[in-house]
Amino acid sequence: MGTNPWELLGRRLEGQVVDNTYHLLRFLGAGAYGIVFLAAEVVSDRELQRVAVKLIPPDPSNQERQMRELEAAARVSHPNLLRYFKSGQCLVDRISFLYLVTELAEESLERRLTRGGMTPEEARVLVEDVAAALRYLHDPRNPRVHRDLKPANVLRVVSAETDGRQRSTWKLSDFGQVQELGLRSVAQVSRQLGTPAYAPPEAWRGLQVSTAWDVWSLGIMVMEALTQRRPFEGATEEELIAAVLGREPVIPTNVPSPFDQIVRGCLIKDRNARWTAAQVLEALRPPERASGLVEPARPRPMVRLWTWLALVALFLFAAVAVYLWTARSQVSPPGLSPGSRGGTAEVAPPEGMHTKSPVQNSGATEERPSTLQESPSEASPHRRLTVEPRYNLVVSAGGALIDRNESISAADSRVKTLGFIVFYEGPSPRPDDVRVEWWVGADRWSFFDFPAGTQPLGLREQYDNKAVPGAYEVRLIINGRLVQAVPFKITPD
Repeated sequence: MGTNPWELLGRRLEGQVVDNTYHLLRFLGAGAYGIVFLAAEVVSDRELQRVAVKLIPPDPSNQERQMRELEAAARVSHPNLLRYFKSGQCLVDRISFLYLVTELAEESLERRLTRGGMTPEEARVLVEDVAAALRYLHDPRNPRVHRDLKPANVLRVVSAETDGRQRSTWKLSDFGQVQELGLRSVAQVSRQLGTPAYAPPEAWRGLQVSTAWDVWSLGIMVMEALTQRRPFEGATEEELIAAVLGREPVIPTNVPSPFDQIVRGCLIKDRNARWTAAQVLEALRPPERASGLVEPARPRPMVRLWTWLALVALFLFAAVAVYLWTARSQVSPPGLSPGSRGGTAEVAPPEGMHTKSPVQNSGATEERPSTLQESPSEASPHRRLTVEPRYNLVVSAGGALIDRNESISAADSRVKTLGFIVFYEGPSPRPDDVRVEWWVGADRWSFFDFPAGTQPLGLREQYDNKAVPGAYEVRLIINGRLVQAVPFKITPD
């Protein structure tokens, strides 16, 4: 028996009944937001089917996420999304829970990868199934973003076919982070970052959520499934974020086609240029001729005759066109002086324009400077570009981004972990002195210094178990000058 408190509770609840119907047969696992059981659906003392039951302890500070998971599970329906049966509220062993009943999965992709990487054939099935689920979720008529695509949330479901054979299908699960991009939410920024290893660059920049988020996560997962390595690594979360923001993905040369192209397309940092789920599916589609499923029809004799006649007519037309063009080229157009046979023609300059005149000198050609002066940028097509440093400050509470002027209750568990990230884009080493200051009212609470030339990305966490209600402001100061501030409030209980 493990020491995890959720696992201890899960073991204790084995044998209990949910909603007088679902008998909890065996504890399967526990995550950050609930406990999962193998259960039997029993009606009138008769077992109808085996299902999965997820018990979610109500959390007032996290109620929005919990209800979003139940609502999203009930609204979506696709062969590659875990099938929803029922949800509600129940009392189990005198403990109040929300519960969610879904179809039973055989294993997660995370568990499958503990046995080794996938073959290209296995990976093709996986990517087709997951990309099909994302194409459904990203439907422009009602787009949704999963925001937590990772191996632990991709499950293999085994079902029986009509001929008695078993079919395995990969399905997407866990809809607690799903965000609908409707009229009311299209302007919202990312506030829950999902799992850092699979989060795209825009997640760390606090940009608006888009369907490109899921495609980035898919690219990470595809490479991991094939090689058991991720394209971005870091010993700490800070190093991981720096790699995602500032480096190109490291893709081993042994990643087979078309998966290498898929990974690169999914991991384009510019989300507007990033592939879509539909493009991933298109890349997996073999050419019709190579598939052997489509055989070209043999042309009938009459078709072959008309084809030859068309080719002859096209050849005659091309010959006439070449003759006319050759004859016309014997006349010099205005502004050109014909050269000698085999020579070149020089363009006559407009009247009044000074040009460079070659002067013969010891067998070399020297050019006299024109009266028209070229700017340095015009004179050098490969001029050096300078990149101005850019900074962006993001403030978080409990891992969720804080909006400007947001109010958070002191009873909210998030205020126990306040943090910030300073994102940097520009030359290396960083040329500026950076300071981040925390203010409560008129008092400076704390500050952090990042001298010029040090690690360009700053990530620090503050732990304050006695968060003081008041007006907070986090300030970003570059070379002694205030450039950005994020104000928010912690209100009394």
